[in-house]
Amino acid sequence: MTSKVRSFSDEASAAAALREELVNTLASPPEFGPRVVMLAGGTTPLRVYGQIAEDPPDLVASGTWLLLSDDRHVPHEDERSNYGKIHRMASSLGISGSRVIYPDPELPPAESASDFGIHIATPARSGADFALGILGIGADGHTASLFSPDLVPASKDAATIATGTPVFTSPDELALAAGVQDGVERVSVSATVLLCFRRLVFFAPGDAKGEILREILRTPHRYPAGRILMQHPAAEIWTDQTLDPDAGAD
Repeated sequence: MTSKVRSFSDEASAAAALREELVNTLASPPEFGPRVVMLAGGTTPLRVYGQIAEDPPDLVASGTWLLLSDDRHVPHEDERSNYGKIHRMASSLGISGSRVIYPDPELPPAESASDFGIHIATPARSGADFALGILGIGADGHTASLFSPDLVPASKDAATIATGTPVFTSPDELALAAGVQDGVERVSVSATVLLCFRRLVFFAPGDAKGEILREILRTPHRYPAGRILMQHPAAEIWTDQTLDPDAGAD
């Protein structure tokens, strides 16, 4: 598991690497068709998105989709809305609003989740490549808005993981209403979506993340983020924390 940790000297270095990764992915010619890039919220990622909005790459690969991993069920102008902060970057990149996939806060949560799944299914069915996903890790080990490890199967058909294509029979399998967390409803992509991405980056710098990262490496099956990390061959934790080299050795 420690091979899945990329260490940085400090949070600024991690943020610079995240910006470079996103810009390179957005600007490089797609290998497998139009590209889907998933974005998480969080203080540092949102700051990076703002930097990209201020200084976007000269060219973004045509047909690019942006997908929010999850969002709080609040109006876009609410300070807690991820979409309210991310749409500015999409606009600066020349990505139209119709190619930004996010939960609609004007619908009831269950309907928003169903609508979200339908919109995720659109690029999936058109042959788009789910290329890069950025995720955070909460202090309780959640990722996106998957708060229970039961929402991430302990094992999944390996042939469907990291292929760049979600495998599903219904769009309802791609998103879910995650219930009330910290006093607000949330809507999230499902584990099926997370596991299909060719690459996943769990971006988790900062002293506050050290303890949960060590726990995830020791007992990954207990945490949603850990279960994704266990199964996905191209998932990494990016952190500036010093982690026990023996963590996860068992």
